[in-house]
Amino acid sequence: MRGKTSLRPGFLIVFVRELGQFRKHPLLLALTVVLPLFLMGILSAVFSQGLATRLPIAVLNLDGGDLSRMIIRTVDATP
Repeated sequence: MRGKTSLRPGFLIVFVRELGQFRKHPLLLALTVVLPLFLMGILSAVFSQGLATRLPIAVLNLDGGDLSRMIIRTVDATP
């Protein structure tokens, strides 16, 4: 059975390899660090008041069935 110390060098090798990928492909850095931080900022702005209200919602009701009308009424009744 291997100890925890034998796993450390493998992790370090993979970590250094992935950092090299960030240097080769800057888009990867943007997709894994910058974009999630940007999206977190947008979500925090939307929910800054505690509850997202007055958001525009569109409903496409092609069949006109009872279930779709009930969903439209329910969505319309929420703030």
